[in-house]
Amino acid sequence: SRGINPGEGAGFFNYDVSDDGSLMGVTNNEGLLQVVDVATGDLVGDPIRADGPSVFAFGFSPDATLLAVYFSFSNEINLYDPRTGQALWRFDTTAQASKTYVNRDGVQMWGPSGAVVWNAPTIDAKRGALYFGTGQNSSSPATDTSDSIFALDLETGEKRWVFQALADAAGNEA
Repeated sequence: SRGINPGEGAGFFNYDVSDDGSLMGVTNNEGLLQVVDVATGDLVGDPIRADGPSVFAFGFSPDATLLAVYFSFSNEINLYDPRTGQALWRFDTTAQASKTYVNRDGVQMWGPSGAVVWNAPTIDAKRGALYFGTGQNSSSPATDTSDSIFALDLETGEKRWVFQALADAAGNEA
């Protein structure tokens, strides 16, 4: 089918055009990212569906062969082939949450949490890297990945380096 279907009751949330002008990404508020051929208006590949409530930010590589996606309120970044919708890799900014302590009300607390991706990712094809920033941890314990800038290997998704601008930043989102 031709054209973008935001879904019943879903409005458009965000859009961007690749640097080479060939593709446009369009998100809706129900967690769907669709890629469109700018010349024809036809959908390209399979839609990318968020694990959470929505797709928040994304960025194309300069030649429109890669698409980096951050899902809202998530500590993960994903790389896709925009022409097929196939996931290439996923990177998490924190370890999987585990039990940390029982609070004074007897509630089991878990952590780490947060260090969510905080901006649209940037693909640096020349250096083969993906860059993005993170916000604070949502609860204790604080990690060494909150309030940071990341550089990931574009091919593997492995961490190259992290620069933490503010250490020990953990809020209480409860």
